[in-house]
Amino acid sequence: MNDTQSSTLLTETIKDVTFSYINKLDFDYLHDAIFKVEEYRFSSRTRTPFILDCGANIGMSVLYFKTLYPQAKIIAFEPNPATFKLLELNVQQNNLRDVQLINAAVADSDGAMEFYINDDDVNWSLSDTGIRNIYGGPAGWKAISVPKVRLSSYITQPVDFMKLDIEGMEEIVVREIEQNLDRIEEIRLEFHHHVANNDNDLDRLLALLSRHGFTFAYERDRKILNMRQIQHSIGKNQSYLFIVLAHRLRHHVWWQSRVVPQVIRVRNRIARRWR
Repeated sequence: MNDTQSSTLLTETIKDVTFSYINKLDFDYLHDAIFKVEEYRFSSRTRTPFILDCGANIGMSVLYFKTLYPQAKIIAFEPNPATFKLLELNVQQNNLRDVQLINAAVADSDGAMEFYINDDDVNWSLSDTGIRNIYGGPAGWKAISVPKVRLSSYITQPVDFMKLDIEGMEEIVVREIEQNLDRIEEIRLEFHHHVANNDNDLDRLLALLSRHGFTFAYERDRKILNMRQIQHSIGKNQSYLFIVLAHRLRHHVWWQSRVVPQVIRVRNRIARRWR
């Protein structure tokens, strides 16, 4: 999805939330992962959590966070200018307040950067990335110039929840905010392994987070993985992604990774039976 004007805009309302999008298959995939499976569900001690959403895409996660915590304060980052237009639209048409939208990539410096997007007006760029050695050559991708910002500039208060879905730039960004990590309570990070990306190393990333008091669980498709399974998959596959749940409290990680998914599965099963 590179030009929202060249594709048909679709809009639908589900449980009082209005969504605008381009591709129905991609929308259904994201809606299921975010609103049904609830891969970003978290527990907050306040009704007004401060959330950083890095890689907001068209705003599905922003809409979910506002459903979960209507009074949340959110800063959302999305570098693709066409995708950003839909992010703005989805925030505006749902009358969301306390949401700041930044049309930029989070990175390790301010300025501009090459960004690789799907060269297709129908499909979304769900794998947009600033890592050249992943998508820099294959047909079907093109480079554009986008603004980049240091995420640390936006950590001006304690952060209750930070979402990172930034397609291979995880270590780069976490290293940039290292001086601010002690102000972050919980991180939900989608780790993108790729053999050609030497700037994103899982061991280095976890060691950095551990030094700042985080404990972890790992999941893929809401199934818990252990480190041996992850290392096996990384060694076997050119590319592999999974979610890292990071929190300062070990029992909180256990609750979020073990109990919450079971509760959601039971609830969804009951809901399907009553349709």
